[in-house]
Amino acid sequence: MLLYLLDLSTAPKGYYQHCIQSVQFHAELCFHHIVSVFIQFGWLSNDPLVLKVYLGTVAVVLMMWNMNDGDGQGTHCYLTQRINEQCHLPVTQNLREWTYLLGLKKYRWFYYFQQVYMVWGIWDVCKKLKMF
Repeated sequence: MLLYLLDLSTAPKGYYQHCIQSVQFHAELCFHHIVSVFIQFGWLSNDPLVLKVYLGTVAVVLMMWNMNDGDGQGTHCYLTQRINEQCHLPVTQNLREWTYLLGLKKYRWFYYFQQVYMVWGIWDVCKKLKMF
């Protein structure tokens, strides 16, 4: 929730002007921030159920990113594109989450790092669940 509020409060004036009144926009943006944090830190849990949900979520997100390249600009998240369309933002605009706010998303290498990090998270979860 904190990142959702941070996103809304630090957005440039008028950034979300076309969608700020929409309940659907707020629900999708909040959900997107929750999923973003979960895929980055969910592997830290020791709860077997959370770890299994993490495996499924990360697998879906990695597949989606690598299959969703409709504009030829690289990997994209379906939820980011959906929110951007609602808000009349460029389709390639990134989600304004913590890595964006720190300026990491402006580097092309970050996308590769993020995917390797997520695969490492899958490997760590598989070890915790004694899958190999």
